Amino acid sequence: MNKYLTKAISIFLVMTMLFTIPAVSETNPPPLNFDGTQSNWAEAELLEAYSYNLTYPLIMNNFKRNITREEFCTIVVKLYESLTGKSALPASNPFTDTKNPEILKAYNLGIVKGISATEFAPGNNITRQEICVMIYRALDVSIIGLDKDVSGSFLFSDQNRIASWALTEMKFAFKNQIMRGFEDNTIGPLQNTTREQAIVLLKRTFETFSDTSGQNTAFPENDLGTITTYKPSLLRASDVTKYREMPDHTLFFPKYDERVSLYAASAPMKPASKPSTSFRLSTSIINPSIITFDTEKSIYSNSSYTTFIDKNEEQKRWFAFTLNNATGVKKIVWQVSTSPFIGYKENWKTPLGLLASGEVDASLGEFQIDFGNLKKASSIINIGLISSTATYRPIEQKHSNYYVRAVAVDSFGMPIGEPGKGIAVLYGERVINYNPTEKIASTFQVWTPTSASGGFSGEFLDLPTFKSVFRVDPRANENRMFHFNGIDSTYDRIAIQVATQTFPTSGGGWPNTPNVIFEQEYQLPITTIYSNFPNSIYVDFSKFGKPSSQMKEGQYIKYYLRGVAFKKSTTPGIYDVSYSTPVTIEYGYNPPVTWYSDDPYKSVTTLKVSKPDVKILNYTKPQWPDKNYMHHYYVFTPPKAEDIKCNWRNTTTNEILYPYMGPYIEIYANQGIKTAQDYETKVIPRVLAVGTKVYFQPPKEEDRSWWQQLFEGIVNFFKDLAYAVKTIVNQVSTAYANLKAGLVKFVVNLCPIEALKGPFKTALEAYLNYGLMTLGIPPTLPNFDELSEMGMNYMAEVVLTEAGIPVTDLTKEQFENIVTGIANEIDKAANYADFNPINAAFLKLDPDYMYKPGYVDVEVSNTTNVPSIPGTFDIKVTFEMDYYNKINPIYPLSLTLPSNYAYQSDAAFANAATYREHFEYGLNGHTVNYAQGGRAIYDLFNPQPGIKIPILQPYEKRTVRVYLNPYEGKKLSNYPQGENFGRLDFDNMYFGNGNKKFTFFHLTGRFPTAEEYMRQGGTIIYLDPTIKYVFTKESYHQANEKIQMPVSASWSK
Repeated sequence: MNKYLTKAISIFLVMTMLFTIPAVSETNPPPLNFDGTQSNWAEAELLEAYSYNLTYPLIMNNFKRNITREEFCTIVVKLYESLTGKSALPASNPFTDTKNPEILKAYNLGIVKGISATEFAPGNNITRQEICVMIYRALDVSIIGLDKDVSGSFLFSDQNRIASWALTEMKFAFKNQIMRGFEDNTIGPLQNTTREQAIVLLKRTFETFSDTSGQNTAFPENDLGTITTYKPSLLRASDVTKYREMPDHTLFFPKYDERVSLYAASAPMKPASKPSTSFRLSTSIINPSIITFDTEKSIYSNSSYTTFIDKNEEQKRWFAFTLNNATGVKKIVWQVSTSPFIGYKENWKTPLGLLASGEVDASLGEFQIDFGNLKKASSIINIGLISSTATYRPIEQKHSNYYVRAVAVDSFGMPIGEPGKGIAVLYGERVINYNPTEKIASTFQVWTPTSASGGFSGEFLDLPTFKSVFRVDPRANENRMFHFNGIDSTYDRIAIQVATQTFPTSGGGWPNTPNVIFEQEYQLPITTIYSNFPNSIYVDFSKFGKPSSQMKEGQYIKYYLRGVAFKKSTTPGIYDVSYSTPVTIEYGYNPPVTWYSDDPYKSVTTLKVSKPDVKILNYTKPQWPDKNYMHHYYVFTPPKAEDIKCNWRNTTTNEILYPYMGPYIEIYANQGIKTAQDYETKVIPRVLAVGTKVYFQPPKEEDRSWWQQLFEGIVNFFKDLAYAVKTIVNQVSTAYANLKAGLVKFVVNLCPIEALKGPFKTALEAYLNYGLMTLGIPPTLPNFDELSEMGMNYMAEVVLTEAGIPVTDLTKEQFENIVTGIANEIDKAANYADFNPINAAFLKLDPDYMYKPGYVDVEVSNTTNVPSIPGTFDIKVTFEMDYYNKINPIYPLSLTLPSNYAYQSDAAFANAATYREHFEYGLNGHTVNYAQGGRAIYDLFNPQPGIKIPILQPYEKRTVRVYLNPYEGKKLSNYPQGENFGRLDFDNMYFGNGNKKFTFFHLTGRFPTAEEYMRQGGTIIYLDPTIKYVFTKESYHQANEKIQMPVSASWSK
């Protein structure tokens, strides 16, 4: 990515003020970020002391502050532990003024004593003579046969000020170059010591005596090179720094050498023009006019998530492609998959989740995919060898992502460049997003004349007006005129509804409106009745009203009428819906008035199933990768003897592990290590225990003597990190393939019902083709086992639901065996070493330094005493701007952009204005009119549609973790005609404004109606129209949320 320069212009849009902010830059470990208080002479030795594990975080700052007795006790205990490789134990506490276990450890070792029998004075500053005494005692208990000779000159002018109990110890420190004295020939026994001085004294002691501490003294030198384990620094780069330093090509967001640019048509019609290699929109329109985007117009977009294929309409979709440096291309191979593509050449013909593929001549520039036939093809691929009588039935997804790519191939059928990841398109049926608890606001009215047809000419006009209540006489068999007044011209369809009960005041209730006895849809605009009253229709009451022959004089029925306007939203796969003000019809004739109901339902049948509740529990922000993440590893499995091919030094204990080969076998034998098994169980864990961290410093020529034989390999690894990334990504791909084969083979055998093993196998394979990716786990992350850890029960229940195997048919032990089997196979698939600089078979990339997606935990719960039905939910996180939140006096919109222009110069202001224009208008294609209540809705993370919900047993709860990755489309999904979305835009949404009032989390549950659910099995053809079917406790069901919460901080509700 582009580096942030030395200044950044911050735009506060409410005032259009600009401020210069210096870019943040932080040095990554190892091992330490100084606070600037250290002396120049001490800096190198402080770093060395830190690498020797002789310090702790609380004293690695304010270096010129005098060190206290408590602080020095802590580090002198570390000296003992580093010299001996042993852990010190605390004594029982005789002191009343401290409970610090480090002091008690030093007391137990005899290194310190109190100032009295019950007092230690931990906060007192320590003197130089006290330091010498403590160091002397620490060495005495650490080194057997310590040479305590103090003979030689000791001619300091202030030696008479040294206490008798400290004289020998100070002479010892001087003789062994621990303490050197001052230029004025004094040694300062009563002076205090700063933190940096004390640390350096301890570091010199360690270096002088570490070779005499009894560790590794019998081992000869070799030229195999030495690798040092790593003690993580508590000082890490900030999130914003890590994000801005993240290169364009990483393991987590790889960039491929794609020679084909793919475009998808936004609508079923073939676009009027093809894209070109120079295809782009304007990026700097100042003072723009507002543009109305025609959702019916078909244009080509090269962005993911901007194209929706409606399975209820035309399912053939046009795609276009342009070639870039594709010399020798003979044809284009297109592929469609349920799983994101890994873009390298390896196994490109058979990627995970492949549904279908085809070929097209490279000269055509366009091709068409029939997603209707594709769906049928996918069923065949998924079912495989399973018979047609299998009970496998996938949970229906209203929306799901498909992935499409086009690959240029040569005459040998080999890819030119790399196949790439292509683009994501949305497939399903168009739905509405609504919150059933949100009050609806009427946006237009239904007018009607006094008479049925009105009068539009002559002396006595009877024009349509708004009437909240009016009467209709059933004896007249009225065909009454209704006019939709004030309807927004962008709506292209309208439905008129008549119901026997009042319409829902919250949520809207369309299209599954209860108690409707008449409904008809019309295309807008309607101009066939009267030109002065467009959008008017006639409603024939004889089609639904109770005949007059069945009514008595004075008998009245109340009907309720409204209009529902809808259009295709700019959000792919969604309808925008608008409601009229409802009106009441009093249907009857003559007084006296008696009210009756004309409810079409004669009875209500409650199904013995329920809809589960769905709600967001919490959110955890992403962990952004350290810029040197490829340098950090950890020991993930116990090393074998043959795996140790160089020397390893443990930073904590300073012990060196030598390879179990050559002369070292005999040396280890002399220490009681008789076999390779002894070496693996007794020696290796002291240096390379599972979990030990390893850091490979960027190699420099001056380090060659340290790395020795390892140097060239390490240099080559970091010289070509692109190759390293590719190798690791391909390792992950292979691991997924192994997972699919191993999991299916092993876990299917755990299915206790022989006749259902086939459907179970099919469901398991289908889940593995898309399941982990549906949850947002990127297909290139090496630690997919860690990320999928929470989903084992969920995964098992989805597979069992789709296989038609009720969990109740299994014993608790059988179900737990399946869950455990899935978990074990995922662990097994990920149980391999990541490609690393020395090809060590026991190292994996350290997840503490890698990218981890953010996530939301979603609770799915069945609060009823009957099983719940399967369904799905969608997760979407948006950044939303309107006129008011942009100028919020407390949380205004602020934008940051890189700049090297002079502060407040004309060029800086022009640059800022151009970017502001891009962010506010360009990203949405200049379609949002903020002044008239418009609202820009931008994607912040990739949308996660169609997360499957399995059958839950009564009162069962399940937590589903859905991962969120930064939005990767080139255009925002709502605005395919907008300007390109880039990393700077995400930076401003997430870091600049992600803790304000702009970010929203959307959860939308998708479930069938009771009637749809009964028909899904295919066995029920006829449903009695006089019976109202409902789920158990359906009126209490909750599965929709839109909450305003931050994205740059974690939270729980």
